[in-house]
Amino acid sequence: MSRHALLRNSPKGFTLLEVILAIALLAVSLAALGEVVRHSHLSAERAVDLSEATLIAESLVEAMKAGVQPLSAVQGVAWQPADAEGDFGGAADWVYSVEFGETGFDGLTAVKVRVEPAITYGANPGGPTGRGAVELVRWFSDPQFLDPDGVAASGGANAASSSGDSSSTGGL
Repeated sequence: MSRHALLRNSPKGFTLLEVILAIALLAVSLAALGEVVRHSHLSAERAVDLSEATLIAESLVEAMKAGVQPLSAVQGVAWQPADAEGDFGGAADWVYSVEFGETGFDGLTAVKVRVEPAITYGANPGGPTGRGAVELVRWFSDPQFLDPDGVAASGGANAASSSGDSSSTGGL
């Protein structure tokens, strides 16, 4: 057979089967790409939520350090934005809890602040919305080891003060 005859007998287009396979491959690829986009969108939303919860937890800890927020244990308290307009970006959707724990050191107590979405409070962490909770632990001077002026007493709980001519020593 001549070269010219081979070219004349070869197909000049796509068969129906090739077109159907190409469309199916394109559909599968687009579905996979759509799933990747959906997961990236959910991850971005979760990152924003975790950042907001972290800012709220840090704000609470700083307010406790400054004495604006009482240093007391609470459970499931609704977060109220600092400004009257509520411009914190949906912060009213969050609740916080404060717990105290041991550090192993005299004069220090661990303060754990947990911030989580109000919808999932008490439910599965991460809950149906996918919004997670943030726990922040900071060490504070234990109030029982402070004198009335707010200064840490030397020697811990057994420390005694001296005044005038008399002096006393703590239990060494």
